[in-house]
This record gives sequence, structure tokens and C-alpha cells, in this order.
Amino acid sequence: MLDSGFSSNIIVQKSDQIHFTINNGKLTFFQFPFSIQATTHHEKYSRMSDLLTLAAVKAFAFSGRGKWEKYVDLYFMLKNHFIIFEIWYKAKELFTNVFNPVLFSKQLCYFEDISFDEPVDLMPGFEASEKVVKDLLIDAVLTGF
Repeated sequence: MLDSGFSSNIIVQKSDQIHFTINNGKLTFFQFPFSIQATTHHEKYSRMSDLLTLAAVKAFAFSGRGKWEKYVDLYFMLKNHFIIFEIWYKAKELFTNVFNPVLFSKQLCYFEDISFDEPVDLMPGFEASEKVVKDLLIDAVLTGF
């Protein structure tokens, strides 16, 4: 990024993904094996999926290594935007015959091997303790709120 005023560093580059930092923020691009619509426009420079679709993609990707960041992302989506059933239904719509809501629910409540290797920096006023995050996720699965 010459002359842009930003510092950047490629962390990992593979055939289907690239991870890099820009001014100490981590950014990742994946070549996703499913067709996901990007319907929301951000100014004139980029498009992205609506929030429910992003939540469904996160639910689908949740089966990988348990990173604290994934739990925190779903915590905020469940706390502020959706009930778990909405995420299930959208994930089943997008990932027919591949997404398993029962398995996802069990994974969402399994905290034994969470990786805290990458710190999660939250904006002021949005702090949430580990206990608060875990309690809400368990409650979302048990009550369906």
C-alpha cells in the first residue's frame, strides 16, 4: 500500500485465502465454496451481505477451531439482533444438507478448548466478560431467545 498512509503486512497467503494486517487490524478474505449474495452497499466502494447472512456464515464456520472471537461475534448478534432460530433457518437455507443446527448449538455451548491466542478488542461501552458471553450463548441455545 505504497503512499496510502497505511502500514500492512501479509500474515498468510494460500490459494483460497489471504490474511493480513492493516494498521494493526487483522483482515481476512476467503474464497467461499458457496454462493452468498452481497446486497448491502457501503458507500460506493464495497458490498457485503446483510447481517443475518453474516450470522449464518459465522454459524456455518463455527465448527472449526474454537476461537474466542467467534463466540464474541455470535454473542453480539444474538444479544442485539437475532434469535438463534433465525440464524439456524438462514444457515439451513444457504448451506442445505451441510449445516446441522443441533451440532452448531452444541458447539456454541462447548467452551473446553477455546483459543484465546488472538485478543478481542471491543469498543468502549461494548465490553462483556467471558462469563456474560458464555451465559448468553447457553441461554440462547436452551431457551431459543
